[in-house]
Amino acid sequence: MPKHVAPFSVATCLLALGLGTALNLSRALAAPLTKENSAWNVNRNPVDKDPASYFGEWPGHPYYPSPEDWRKISIYHVMTDRFSDGDPHNNEGLYGGYDPGRVDTRHGGDFKGLASKLDYIKSLGFDAILISPIFQNPKNGYHGYEQLDYTLLDDRLGTLAEFRELVDAAHQRGMRIIVDIVVNHLSSLLYAENHLNEPAPFRFHKAEYRLLPRTEGKGYSDFQVDNTFDPAGKYCDVYGEKGELHRDDKETGTFSKSDFHHNGDLTDYHDAWNIHLGQIYGRYNDLRHCSVRVQDKIIAMTKALISSTDIDGIRIDTPMQVPLSFFKKWTPAVKSHAEKLGKANFFMFGELYAQRARAATMIGRGKTPDQYGKDAWISGEIAMDSGIHYGFYKAIVNTIIRDQLPGALKFLAGVLKGDNESYDFWDPVAKQNRNRMLNFYDNHDQRRLCTFDRGFEKSKLASVLTAFWPGIPLYYYGDEQDFSSFGTALDGHGREDMMTSVAWDRAPAAQMPNKAMLDNFDMTAPTYRFTQQLYWIRKAFPGVFDNDSVDFVWESANGGPGVVLFARQDTTKSQRLVIALNTASVDQEIEVPREKLSLGTGEIIDLLNPETHIEAPLTDASVSLKFKPLSAKILVSESSAPKLPAFVVSISPSHDQVVSSDTVEARVTFSKEMDA
Repeated sequence: MPKHVAPFSVATCLLALGLGTALNLSRALAAPLTKENSAWNVNRNPVDKDPASYFGEWPGHPYYPSPEDWRKISIYHVMTDRFSDGDPHNNEGLYGGYDPGRVDTRHGGDFKGLASKLDYIKSLGFDAILISPIFQNPKNGYHGYEQLDYTLLDDRLGTLAEFRELVDAAHQRGMRIIVDIVVNHLSSLLYAENHLNEPAPFRFHKAEYRLLPRTEGKGYSDFQVDNTFDPAGKYCDVYGEKGELHRDDKETGTFSKSDFHHNGDLTDYHDAWNIHLGQIYGRYNDLRHCSVRVQDKIIAMTKALISSTDIDGIRIDTPMQVPLSFFKKWTPAVKSHAEKLGKANFFMFGELYAQRARAATMIGRGKTPDQYGKDAWISGEIAMDSGIHYGFYKAIVNTIIRDQLPGALKFLAGVLKGDNESYDFWDPVAKQNRNRMLNFYDNHDQRRLCTFDRGFEKSKLASVLTAFWPGIPLYYYGDEQDFSSFGTALDGHGREDMMTSVAWDRAPAAQMPNKAMLDNFDMTAPTYRFTQQLYWIRKAFPGVFDNDSVDFVWESANGGPGVVLFARQDTTKSQRLVIALNTASVDQEIEVPREKLSLGTGEIIDLLNPETHIEAPLTDASVSLKFKPLSAKILVSESSAPKLPAFVVSISPSHDQVVSSDTVEARVTFSKEMDA
């Protein structure tokens, strides 16, 4: 909304920040519950210091039930530190790192700020929010992926009470909160002996390293190092990149009493043992997931998190570096606990950055290549409900839309067929197969689509496909505001600020000046309104998303680039949408047999342009469709077209405009006539 210039006291602000920092620094860092860390600790066990005995609670709180079908939910993905700063007092916290002038440091976003923007996300059309990891990170750690344990919230994000307020506020709006959790590794407090400041080549069995603290006396509270070598120690089975099983080799010997792997760095992503035992990025301390001791600790801590916060789901980071046997124990235990709280359909999905064959071992009960297309699976326990669908991203978004490869339209049917044959989509709660893969076109690790040639048009096209393809849409924050910083997200450039931020003042972008330097909660921005329209169309056709069927209606010759039409409909065929995409960079005009559209004999309208009827006489056997370059249509019969709610189209003064007068005339323009 418009800002009014008001007096500002620098001295008062600095005093408040200094006081907040001093209070935070007085807190001792320890995962067992203490008086000093109680405000941040999801573990509420006041007596037992054994991590396997931790538990959580929220006295007097009625837990929010799971949705009946996650396929009807759309998810908005945020980096909490980059979203909204609700409390500047916590920006420094215990470990500091706050520097709003750089793209790779902390910028102050927190739980309180996110809670204040829920209506922005809700109005955009999303039912759930995936937030970045929440546990305490040392130093900068703005992204959250190098936590020290699984119980203490990062004090720069907020207290347990503030996190509960966020969850409660979301639930009051009918929204869910999903938390990103890293089970593969902790931070980097340890190093392989003789390799303090250099890579530690991967070693196996008798050649393994002793682990030493980088700073004397500083280690992890809940996970311990033991440098006692066990000559009889072995590893559990692991699966390779082609879905093949690797049993323990004939050698023995490892530091089995330690909670960590002592094998050095992950350097070969094609070697199954290196993937599962090595330190990712050459620094993050890898947990010994085959150990029952480690499994029991993480299970207890995850249960404590759910009980103390009432979250609705978990996104699992780097699951490909974790043995499958861990998930076969952790996931059922966590789901069973959530069910006892009334969350019968608690959602757990992984970052499946791998070939389909490897990912297939992790989804549902898991499948190996010899089990594809059969009622067969690795074992009866669920490893995870689904995964972030890199197959969709790489084989569909990148090839069809981003790169516009000749013939790529045929990949649509191919990817869907391959998924259905190789993935175990069994939902034990619904007792039916449900494709709950999470489809995306941008995320916090990749370069934004709009930074490529004609990227803004391609980004809109990809958002249509993501919203209506079988599975669950996962939408990356900032795309609705046309964020377009160059560079990958891993170097910080694709993790822009929604709030005002000087860090992006000189950061190059496809659209300059870089929008990320402004306040971006503009609910009248053109791409915000386009996205809003898409997701409210989804809501108007709920029956369409209770099944995974796709009817391929039409495709340009030789697989494009060109036009492709596919339909989604409910099981009774009373609701039907035809999604039409032009993936070519030129205008297209096609003739489609009316019977192929199956939209009846009446008028047909495009819900993205609902005032415009498709030009075709009712008696014609075919329908003529005209497309602008890189554009989309959502076709329905006029008789089944929903009445969409009124949306705000523009405001005056404009969003974030500074006004200096004492009075100002405010105007709000809606998408349809309103009763003032």
